[in-house]
Amino acid sequence: TALAAAIRAGAVPSPRRMLAEAVPASVGLALMALGLGTALGAWRRSASGGTARGCRGQSPDRAGRAIRQTLAHLPAAPLGWALAGAAAVAAALAAPLPALHPTAAARVLLATSAAGLAVVVALGPHGEGRLRLAALALACLGAQALLAGLADPVALAVLLVVVGFAAAAISGTRAYPVRLRGPAMAAFLLGLGWALTRQLQVHWMGRVGGLGLALGLAAAGGLFPYLQDLDPEEPASASSLVWTGLLGPALAVGLVPRILSHLSADEVRIFGGTLVGLGLLNLGWGVIGAWRTATDAAAWRYSFLATWGLALAGFGLVEPDGRAAAELALAGIVAVQLPLWVWARPVLRGLQPPAAGPLNGAVAVVLAGAPPFAGFPVRLLLLRGSTEVSWQLAGLLALGMLAWVVATPRLARTLGHPRGATALGLGAVLGIALVLGLVPSLPQLAGLR
Repeated sequence: TALAAAIRAGAVPSPRRMLAEAVPASVGLALMALGLGTALGAWRRSASGGTARGCRGQSPDRAGRAIRQTLAHLPAAPLGWALAGAAAVAAALAAPLPALHPTAAARVLLATSAAGLAVVVALGPHGEGRLRLAALALACLGAQALLAGLADPVALAVLLVVVGFAAAAISGTRAYPVRLRGPAMAAFLLGLGWALTRQLQVHWMGRVGGLGLALGLAAAGGLFPYLQDLDPEEPASASSLVWTGLLGPALAVGLVPRILSHLSADEVRIFGGTLVGLGLLNLGWGVIGAWRTATDAAAWRYSFLATWGLALAGFGLVEPDGRAAAELALAGIVAVQLPLWVWARPVLRGLQPPAAGPLNGAVAVVLAGAPPFAGFPVRLLLLRGSTEVSWQLAGLLALGMLAWVVATPRLARTLGHPRGATALGLGAVLGIALVLGLVPSLPQLAGLR
């Protein structure tokens, strides 16, 4: 409401004008993304000596081994993680701290994330102990609560580094510096972008800062052009998709509304245009990648990119429908898409054969965004919001949404033949998707927003 009044008063430009003026920034972003992606790929190969993908079954680098050995000497480490996570969630939701106050959308995201993680811990197929996995899930919820609740972007940048160190210390197949690079890059871009937007006397610095803030958000989620390595043999708790499917959405839901209220009109224009450009790039990259990739594990990673593309485009529209679509899309990632990926891991690792059945068909419908599940109101809200801004943008988004439908049967087959606890868990995830689809205005109905 306040944003609409500001647009009518002329204090903030209309979404149509913002998008029109941000077209050069979006084109420049596309070129920058290709250059950054190439540079980061070369950096990854040089930093890891070409062994990042070949270290499966071998000891990781010295830094990661030393940190893990230090943690191993703590007999109650999982209990400590669980207590720390529970304390962080309690502090974010109950304590009246001005510096730690999640928005209503962030609270809904935490609730849906808790539901999805509870189903995974109780019924999911995994090789890790359930008590240890439950402790890690509580720690992850605590990190989400802090990322979604901190009001200061500088504090968020510091927290990203801390969480990155802790997440990279979990045993995995990728080298420790490779796993830490994404959070470190995100912290650098967010901190630098926020510092530049505070230089009120130099306008061009604020515009560069808006660009840095948007790129930092993409880096935190492990999105294009900051894609991280994905190894299907790596434990789920150590996978790069933890950032894409859990921590990144919490950061986005908490950060975007807060920084918009502190940016000038020019900075909002650059920030929103960059997010729209990133959204289109990730949507297209996800759709094309899911078609052309040779492995089902990579196809799942591209599915996260496609959904993130819709969310980034929604945030970039800087209007109520777009923001609602983005928040609902991220809630679907943490509560639906990530648990489905966990259930697909036995097939992705070659332990079970892919299959097609009635439950697999239902999963394909959910992933395609068909009614009445969670993806359908996301698409309706996003198309309605983008149509008010530009019909060309709405056309591109609609084309990406339709093209994505073709890739969903491939993902659904990776769930194999669900039986017993697996079928019960998938049913619970489908129920969560149904609730998110039938109640797209859950924060408003709860009277929190």
